[in-house]
Order: sequence, then structure tokens, then C-alpha cells
Amino acid sequence: MRTAVELAHDINDYFEGRAGIEIEAAVDSEGPPADRYPVQVTLFDNNLELLKDVAKDVKDYLEEQDDVIKVADSLSENSDGVSGSSLVLDRDSLYSLNPFSVIGVLRDKLDVKELATFELNDEDWKLVTKYDETYTNLDQIRDVNLPPLAPRLPSSKVSDVVYDTKEVTTANIQRLDGKRFVRIKAQVADGVDPLKVQADLNEYLSADKLDELGLAEDALKIGGEADAIASSFTDLLVALVIALFIIYVLLVAFFRSLVAPMIIMTAIPLGLVGAFPAVSAVTGQLGFLELLGVVAMAGVVVNVTILMIDFANQLVNQGMTVQQAIATSIAVRYKAIFLTQMTIFGGLMPLAIYSPFWRGLALVIIFGIIASAVLSIFTTPILYVWSKGKIARKKREQVVEKTPVYEAPVVEEQVQKSEDTYVPPSEGEIRDMIQRIVQNRDNLDQNQENR
Repeated sequence: MRTAVELAHDINDYFEGRAGIEIEAAVDSEGPPADRYPVQVTLFDNNLELLKDVAKDVKDYLEEQDDVIKVADSLSENSDGVSGSSLVLDRDSLYSLNPFSVIGVLRDKLDVKELATFELNDEDWKLVTKYDETYTNLDQIRDVNLPPLAPRLPSSKVSDVVYDTKEVTTANIQRLDGKRFVRIKAQVADGVDPLKVQADLNEYLSADKLDELGLAEDALKIGGEADAIASSFTDLLVALVIALFIIYVLLVAFFRSLVAPMIIMTAIPLGLVGAFPAVSAVTGQLGFLELLGVVAMAGVVVNVTILMIDFANQLVNQGMTVQQAIATSIAVRYKAIFLTQMTIFGGLMPLAIYSPFWRGLALVIIFGIIASAVLSIFTTPILYVWSKGKIARKKREQVVEKTPVYEAPVVEEQVQKSEDTYVPPSEGEIRDMIQRIVQNRDNLDQNQENR
């Protein structure tokens, strides 16, 4: 059994060089179907003639761009003012009781059946089939035979059951948010970034240009691939914020600390140091899948710092100093950290090499976890020692503030002096002085023990 690639190659070989035909078979790319018109803008106004003039102006601008190969607009695809005829059935005819029988016959004669659509020479074509091409005017339609409504009733012609014909004009009115609009879209050449073409078009349709065209400032709405990417970015950024919050809450519950989870989560911005340069060098843009890789990477890179800090806390509880504990933790856990990164590297490298669609996501995760693992070995010990030292200093300050300060009583020596005679203290006064000195010493010793 041939693969899709081989079948497409055989089809191209078969039609190559055939005069009057140009066919190219290709295999669908990975991921969701690509928009044929990735560059789009929608302009609003209730004046249909103004919208037609605006559409022509924007189409002329896009057709002048070298990177644009095809331009279309919604007014041309769904044009207004289509003329037609309405047949009024005779009320005395039995066919007026069942007008669908007449409609069914005429549809079989006149209706166009669309079988498929395809693109040839940068133009859209429809493959249709018709049952009969002999009916080109109303007289021929009036001559169409109608089947009898019952077995014993005679057959009739359309002219027998129609007594009047009215000319009608259809109007295809398109509205969005209650306003008429025109959507201009462009197809870009292979290898061209549609976001760049969209940005140039947005710059062309500035506020001054809209005023020149007679449109309001809010008459412009960006569409196409740029709008889809912007919406996806918003959703993923919200998902990233929620993911970071959940990770932090789980770490706080596990470590029973507000500081340790912050140190652990520093691994996430360190991963971006390796992810963004890798994506910039290989794919050249930060798209939906690349941002999805950032969200996935955030949940992976924290494993490295969790291993180091958890083991270091265990060693500190066993009596090691903070510096010795974190150094030992890195030395012991290094092998597990290295093997974890290598397994992820080996699992995602085939996607980065052989799958262009998933390459951006794989590169973000691979180089993000490698950069985070390497840089965390240097940054995590510094932050860990700093945080532990700061916590210890804060505890000492709290102990000093809570310790009562003992004020020793002042010993007043009563020395009686006279002009001629010195009177020494009595034996009882000396005994009291010694007792106060001993009591002061005991109080000082007790105060030292409390500290």
C-alpha cells in the first residue's frame, strides 16, 4: 500500500507537462487546517455603496503587494441585485394546492448541482452538473410538461397552471453586530509570514485612512490568522497564570513555607533563558504551540529545585548547617536531576527534528529544562542560604524583643561623714549589702540562661 506522500508524487508525475492543465497534489500538513486566506479585515458601515468603494481601495492596495497572490471580498462572492422571475400559479388549478410538485419539476430541469470546488491557476473553480441546458428563457420554461397529480388526470404544461409572471430582484444582505460589512481577505505566497502582511495592512488602515474613506474609527475589525493567534495567546496566558498559582499553592502546602516555593519557582524564568533563544534561532517566531510549551515547561522545571530543597531541609533537620546541607543535596541529587533531563531530552528530540509542526513546542521544553537545570544548580543554593539566614536573623530579633530586661537595684552606701570622724557601717548594714549583691548576681545568671 502506497503512502500519501508517494501517491501525491505519482499524481504530480502523471500530470506534469500536460498542455492546458496545471495540477499539484500535496499532502495535508500537520495540525489544524490552514486558512486559505490568513490575512483578513472586516469593515462596517450601513452604506452599501461606501462599502463597495472601500473594498475596492483595500483590494487595490493588497494586489500591489508582492507577497499577496490572491484577493477576494465578501461583496463579490455574495453580490446583491440578482434579477429573476416569479411564477404565479392559477388558484383554480389543482397544482396550486401542491406548488411543490411544480417546483420539483423545474428544479430537476434547471437546477445546478455543485459536485466539488478546486483551485486552478490561482482561481477558484466549481465542478457542477446540469440536467438540461435547453431552457434559456421563460417561453421554454412555460412549455415544460408537468406530471399528472393523479393517475386519471391529464398531464399539463407550466403555461396551463401559471397565469402571471413577475420580475423580482433579490438582495443578499449581510450583517454583523447589526451593521452591514465587507470582509476583504488575501492569500499570501508560500514561505511568506501572513502576520507581516496583516501588520502592513493594519498600518495602511490607520485612523486617518479610515476617516479619508468615510468610515468611523471603530469600523475596522482585524480577522484572519492574526486574530486567531491573539485570541489563543490570551487564553494561554490566562492558563499560564492559573498554572503558576496552582503550583505555588501546592508547594506552600507541602513545604509549609511561603519562601521555599518562591525559590523553587525561580526555575521557571531560568527556563525561559534557554527556551526563547532556541525558538528564535530555529523557528523565528513565538506562536501558539511555543507558548503552550512554556506552560508545559513550567510544570516540569520545578522538579529540579524541589529535589534539591526538600533533601536540603531533611539534612538541616538532622543537624547539618545550611551551607553543608544544600551542598550535599546538590552532590547527592545531581545524578537524578541529570537523568530526568536526559529522558525528557530524548523523548522530545525526535519531534524537534522530524516534525516541523511540533518543533517549536519541543524546542521550548527541551532547552527550557536544560537551561533551568544548569542555572538552578548555581542560583538555588544562593537563594536557599540567603533565605535561611534571613529567617534565622528574624527569629533572633524576635527573641531579643520578647526577653525582659532586668534592672538591678541601685545600692546606696550610706557613709556618714563628719568634719572630724568617719563612722563605719554597722554589721547589719554590711549583711544587707552582701545579700543584695548575691541576689543581683543570681538574677544576672538567670537572665543569661533565658537568652
